[in-house]
Amino acid sequence: MAKLQMQRVYLCALKRDRRDILETLQRLEMVEVRDFGETEIMLGNAFEEDEEDILLREQVRRNVEDAEDSIDIIKNMSGGKVAEPFFLKGRKCLSDKEQKDYLKNNYDKDIALVRQIVSDNENIKDQKSEISHINAKLESLKPWMDLELPMSFEGTKSTKFIVGTLPESLTRIQIKDIVMANLDEDLSKDDELPIEVNVISTIDVLTYFTLICLRKDEEKIVESLRKAGFMPPIIDGDKPALEMERDLKEQLKLAQESIKKSESEINSKLDKIDDIRFLLDYETLRLDRFDVVPRLVNANQVFFLKGYAPLKYVNELREIISTKFAADIRIENVEEDDEDAPVLLSNNFLSSPVEGVIESYSLPSAKDPDPTLAVSIFYYFMFGLMLSDAGYGFVIFAASIAGLILFRDSLEDSWRKTLRMYTLAGAFTIFWGILFGSYFGDIVDVTAKTFFGKNLDAGQSLAAPVWFNPVVQPMRLLTFSLIVGIIHLFVGMFMKAIKLAKQKEYKAMFSEVILWYGILIGCIMLLVSTEMLGSIFSYDYTVIPPIVVSVGKILAIVSAIGIVLTNGSADNFGVKIAQGLYALYGISGYLSDVLSYSRLLALGLATGVIASVINMMAAMVAQSVGGVGGVIVFIIIMIAGHTFNLLINALGAYVHTNRLQYVELFGKFYDGGGLKFSPLKMNTKYFKFKESRKNG
Repeated sequence: MAKLQMQRVYLCALKRDRRDILETLQRLEMVEVRDFGETEIMLGNAFEEDEEDILLREQVRRNVEDAEDSIDIIKNMSGGKVAEPFFLKGRKCLSDKEQKDYLKNNYDKDIALVRQIVSDNENIKDQKSEISHINAKLESLKPWMDLELPMSFEGTKSTKFIVGTLPESLTRIQIKDIVMANLDEDLSKDDELPIEVNVISTIDVLTYFTLICLRKDEEKIVESLRKAGFMPPIIDGDKPALEMERDLKEQLKLAQESIKKSESEINSKLDKIDDIRFLLDYETLRLDRFDVVPRLVNANQVFFLKGYAPLKYVNELREIISTKFAADIRIENVEEDDEDAPVLLSNNFLSSPVEGVIESYSLPSAKDPDPTLAVSIFYYFMFGLMLSDAGYGFVIFAASIAGLILFRDSLEDSWRKTLRMYTLAGAFTIFWGILFGSYFGDIVDVTAKTFFGKNLDAGQSLAAPVWFNPVVQPMRLLTFSLIVGIIHLFVGMFMKAIKLAKQKEYKAMFSEVILWYGILIGCIMLLVSTEMLGSIFSYDYTVIPPIVVSVGKILAIVSAIGIVLTNGSADNFGVKIAQGLYALYGISGYLSDVLSYSRLLALGLATGVIASVINMMAAMVAQSVGGVGGVIVFIIIMIAGHTFNLLINALGAYVHTNRLQYVELFGKFYDGGGLKFSPLKMNTKYFKFKESRKNG
C-alpha cells in the first residue's frame, strides 16, 4: 500500500547525443520529462529546434495521421476481414533485429503505401461527391429532354430565346396570357406583340417552357414573367438535353469505375495491415520524442533535461545514462507534500488490480494516503455480496482464470490486473453464494422437482444455505449490510486520522475523527442491547451486561459534548457553540451514509429473485413441452435467462461497488487530484519491443 517515492532528475548532456538519449529514456520508461521553471530556465534558453527538426517533426506527424487513417480505411473496406487484434492477445513482441530489418526493408515503401491508401480514399470521396453532383444534374435534365436546342442558346440577332419555369401546370396560351397581363398598360394594348411560347413538359406543380420574343421586348417580358414566379433553369449547357444526358452518364460511368479501381487498390493491400501498424507505432514513438524537445533547455553545446523518476529506478537510470553517454545526472529529493510530483502506485497482488478503480476517480494527492488496500478489501467483499450467487461467481471466476492462463504470455498489464480483479471478485461471489445457498438461484431444487419428481417441503432445499437465505430473511441481510457499511465508514475515518496525523493536525484528528468514533461506537453499544437486533441475528440480547449500555451512553454523550465544544472556530462563545451544534448535526449525514449500504441488500436480493423467476419459467415451459424437447427448451431458457441476469447484475454490482468507494469511503478522507506518472515511454498500440523494460 504505497505511492512510490519520486526523485527530481536533472540531466546535462551534449546536444549531439540528444536524440539517442531521448530514445534511451523512452525505452527505459523511467523518466517523466517536465518543463523547467522560470528561475531554472536561467541555465540557458528554451531549446530552439532547427528548421530541419521542425520539418521532420511535421513529416512524422503526417506519417502518424496517414497510418491511422490507412488502418481505419482498410478496416472499413475489408468487410470484417481485418479487425483490431483480440484485446487479450496484447501487442505482438518484436526483437530489436526485427525492428531494424523492417526499417531497412519496408519503411520507405510503407510510407508510400499509406500515402497511396489515403489518396485512393480521397479519390473515392471525391468521386462519390461527383456522382451525387452528376445525379443531381441528370434529375434536373429530365424535364428538358424534349428540348432540341441547347439551354444556353440565347436566340438570334433580333430575337431572344428564354428558357425557364413557372409555378402551376400551364398551357402555352395561359403562359402567353400571363405575360400579357403583367405588361404595362401601353404595351398590353399592342395586339401585335410577337411572342412564341412552347411548353416542354409539366411535372408536379411546375411548367417547363421556352419563349421567343424580339430583343427589344426582352426586358419587359422577363420582368412580366418574374412577377408570375419565373425561374431560369438550374442547369445550363451548350448542348441539347439528350446529348448532355449522354455526356453525364459517361462521366458517371467513369466516376464509378474510378471508385472501383481505388477500392480494388485498397483491398489489394489488406495483407499489408501489419506493416502499416508497425509504421504507426514506430512513427508514434518518434513523435513522442519530438514532442519532448520543447521542454528542454539549450546552452551552447549542451542541453538540460528536467524530470521525475521513481526512487527505485534512479540508480539504474544513472548507471545506464552515464555509461552510454557523456552526460551528468543530478538527483534531488522530493518533499512528501510536493503537489507537482507525479504519482505512481505500487501495491501487492491483492490490491494492485483495483488501482484502475482509484485512477478512474482520481489519483491520491501529496497529502492523501494510498487508499488502494482499503478499497481492494471492500471492493471484492461488496461485489460478491451484491451478486451473491455461487453459479454466477463460478462463471466469472472461471472465465477470468481462463483468460489469465490462456493469454499469460501476451496479456497487457492493464488487462492482467482487470482479470485478476474479476478472479477475486468471482471468488467472493462464490463465497457469498454458498453462504446464502444460491446456485443460479434455486436451480438445484427446480431441476430436482421438474425432472426427478423430488418434492420438497416449504423452506426445505437440496442446496441449503450455510448461513441464511436472504429471500426468507431480508431484514437480517439488511442489518448485516448496514453493519458492513459502518465498518466501511470507520475505515474511511481511520484513513482520515492517518492523513491528519501525518500533517500533524492533531486537534483536527481529535475533533473530526476520534470524537466521532466515540459517538458512533457508543450508539452501536446501545443498539446491540436492543430486542430488534437480537431477534434479527438470533442472539439473547438480555445477556448483554448493563455495563455495556452504561458505557455506551456515557461514550456517546461525552463524545457529543466534545464535538460541540471543539468544532467551533469563532471567538464568540455563543457562536462557537452554535458551530459545534451544527457540526453535531452531521450525525444525520452518517445515518444517510449508512443507509446507502442498503443497496447491498437490494442488489443481492435482485440477483437471487430474478434467477429464481428464470428457473420457474424454464420449468413451466419444460413441463408443458415434456420429454426430450422439454429438456432442450429448459436448457435454452436457462442459458439465455441466466446470461442476461448475470450481465445485468454484474454491471449493477460493478457500478454500485464503485459508488460506495467513491462517495462513502472517499468522502471521509480522500481529496485526490494527484498527477499521474507519465514517463516518456514506448507508447505503442500494436507492437512492443523486447528491450523495453516495462512496456508490457
